[in-house]
Amino acid sequence: MVKSKYSLKTLEISKEIASSCTSCKMCMKECVMMNDFGESPQDIFGAFLKDEHINSIIPYSCNLCNKCTTVCPKSLRIPKAFMCMRESIIEANGGKSPLKGHKAVYMHQLLSFGFMKIFTIRRK
Repeated sequence: MVKSKYSLKTLEISKEIASSCTSCKMCMKECVMMNDFGESPQDIFGAFLKDEHINSIIPYSCNLCNKCTTVCPKSLRIPKAFMCMRESIIEANGGKSPLKGHKAVYMHQLLSFGFMKIFTIRRK
């Protein structure tokens, strides 16, 4: 059996969303992002579960604002699922984000925090 690059937690919460979503589209009225990637959370997460793959841009496009969960009649934890996907993607990618724009953030952090001793005036 081939091991999934996605955590069990990611798969479980995705199954919960895909199976519980009624496609009422209340969340779609609140979220521009989801409208860009599917017809409903059931559509987005169902496709993810079918292929056990999702374009990285989808979970990274979610602002994690929780508006979708707030208006959802079933209180589905969609932002939580996207965050779990992000964590799994980063873990599978050796601890780095797969998005090109994030390389600049990584370099900034490396330069800012990795060489902190060079920029400090405090001496031991």
